[in-house]
Amino acid sequence: MEVEYLSRQAIANLALGCWIGAEAVRVGQLAGHGAFAIVDIAIIAALAIAAIFVLIRPAPKQQDGSLSALVVALAAAVCPFLYLLLPGPPALPNVTGLALQVVAVAIMLTATLVLGRNYSIVPQYRWLVSGGPYAFVRHPLYASYLVFDATLAFQHPSALSVMMWLAEAALFDWRARREEGLLAASDPAYLGYAEHVRWRFIPYVI
Repeated sequence: MEVEYLSRQAIANLALGCWIGAEAVRVGQLAGHGAFAIVDIAIIAALAIAAIFVLIRPAPKQQDGSLSALVVALAAAVCPFLYLLLPGPPALPNVTGLALQVVAVAIMLTATLVLGRNYSIVPQYRWLVSGGPYAFVRHPLYASYLVFDATLAFQHPSALSVMMWLAEAALFDWRARREEGLLAASDPAYLGYAEHVRWRFIPYVI
């Protein structure tokens, strides 16, 4: 039975690792030019690192295997593609947008490295991560996604783009709360961590 479980886990890791790797290829195909090319290269690096960690990660001690958790995780993951489908040509990138993307990708890359083999897209518990950017907010990786995708949304300024970003934020908030519930039930130390690190996404804001 244990061998069968480990085999299923290996298949799940391979499937997720391949999917993340495909995302890195897609970003490479759509990579911009100039300063934005550097941002795309950093995203590709973060995705490649995440894929490697997923392939070698151990089986979780606890996980939320519900259909709702999987659907929300996948919906949040595909949100960035939807911004590319918004009508009209994108607005010209500006210095502020580029700066926000650089900050978001730096946090994304750092959080991925700190998570290491604990990386997942559905709520799972292996061990408690509290260092690096996780010492400031409980979900820095999700925060980096939201900041980066906000720049994509506002390249197509409209009520639709704002609504799409708000929907994505709601998905990540739901995902974060479910993850926190699992971690609190799996590791008593998490409650102390959450009390010390009060902010979910942005220090002193939310």
